Amino acid sequence: MGLFGFLNKDNIDNENKTKPFHQNANDPERKDWFSRTRPWHKVDSGIIDALMGKYDNDPMFEVFVITSMENNLVNQYENLGQKNIEPDVACSVISGILFKQGAQSSALVGDMFRSGKINERKLSKNYENAMNLLESSVIVDPNQINAYVQLAGLRGTLNKHEDALKYVRKGLEVIRRIKEKNIPFHKISIPGIQSGAQHLDDTEKMLLAMENDFS
Repeated sequence: MGLFGFLNKDNIDNENKTKPFHQNANDPERKDWFSRTRPWHKVDSGIIDALMGKYDNDPMFEVFVITSMENNLVNQYENLGQKNIEPDVACSVISGILFKQGAQSSALVGDMFRSGKINERKLSKNYENAMNLLESSVIVDPNQINAYVQLAGLRGTLNKHEDALKYVRKGLEVIRRIKEKNIPFHKISIPGIQSGAQHLDDTEKMLLAMENDFS
């Protein structure tokens, strides 16, 4: 593709450069916003529809949008559309992307507390970023059980034990529902999924230990 062909492909009719996401009043307006706003305009419309279904009118939708842009994650969402995977599966992958980035910010928070070298500005920034990423992760896919561990740990770090327990119990409830489905993980040919039952058990034990610590 020549230079002019590339420029034409990336051209946006009536590009939005001023309207913030929170001013969208309904799904048609939100979909139009995504189609006219960089870098979201390159994300597959089916994935956008699936994300709108996850959030509906939840104010956290704006948090997801802004946090994804601040962490340069939107290009990864764009790549999913090129792989021709189902939108619901794409949402699970996006949840994993959010979790991975959130876990990294959470680790930075933990490192500060363990070292005793706490920079209030950096701590606040990393903490807020981690919470926004991890909360977005469980909205996009409530079965992202590792995110509940991270969220509970973050709140517990600040001695917000009641809040931590809410995440712990939500995670335990999600694990209970997954186990009730009796999914035969061991029969699935994908190695990472074959150990799903063991991962559920390990995460459940971790959450139960946190429940005891925060109670």
